[in-house]
Amino acid sequence: MINWFKKKQPTFYCSLSEVLENYPLVPAKSLRPKWVTESARAYKQEVEQMGTQTTVKGTARCPGIFKLMHRGWILKSWFDITIIPEHGTSRFRVHVPEGFESYLRQRGFTKSLINWFSGDLVSRAIPLKEGSLDTTIKITTPWTVSVPKGQTLLFLPLTYADRQDFTCAPGVLEPGECYDINPIICIHTDKEVFIPAGTPLLQIMSIQQEDIELAQLLETPEHWAKDQAQMYRHSHTFITKKQDNEI
Repeated sequence: MINWFKKKQPTFYCSLSEVLENYPLVPAKSLRPKWVTESARAYKQEVEQMGTQTTVKGTARCPGIFKLMHRGWILKSWFDITIIPEHGTSRFRVHVPEGFESYLRQRGFTKSLINWFSGDLVSRAIPLKEGSLDTTIKITTPWTVSVPKGQTLLFLPLTYADRQDFTCAPGVLEPGECYDINPIICIHTDKEVFIPAGTPLLQIMSIQQEDIELAQLLETPEHWAKDQAQMYRHSHTFITKKQDNEI
């Protein structure tokens, strides 16, 4: 018998071998959103045009953004799904490939693929940004996870994603065995939303279980000197150099 308390890393289990083979969790750093490529290309062009006349800065040089984007793992959709909101209501229509559910029943997977929480039910509603579908949609997956003692899994909507028509609701899982992983989707448009199989849905990070104590202090001469050194690095050349401890 496996003692999950002795494990040092979260362990994900998939009940369908075809999903594990075709749509496994992948490192977040393996994704490269379209906007990142475009930003890096534009930054390079600006450097080539103006790099000896003015200081060139760009998102592509910001370590704080990319360290967040590259941390953890990505859960992907494992079947095609189309969501069509009905204008002016909390209702929607949903479509999945014909025959897929009957195939899953043959494989022994009998869970409902789609569930939802109506915004009309206050006990099940969550705050949503203006213009969103009031109803949130839960996508069932064949994934479960065991979280080792001392760790917490943080589930986040994709950070700085290309697509903004939907996001996943955030949450955490504390140490325990066999948690179901069922993303809750928030729709931010009144237009049709198509999520093909393999679409990144949410980002999963492992963090320490307990919050650390926060220190708030007046700046010391030592820290002031470091600030001055950083200012020098940024001001004496046209090309802004990235520092590991800077955002």
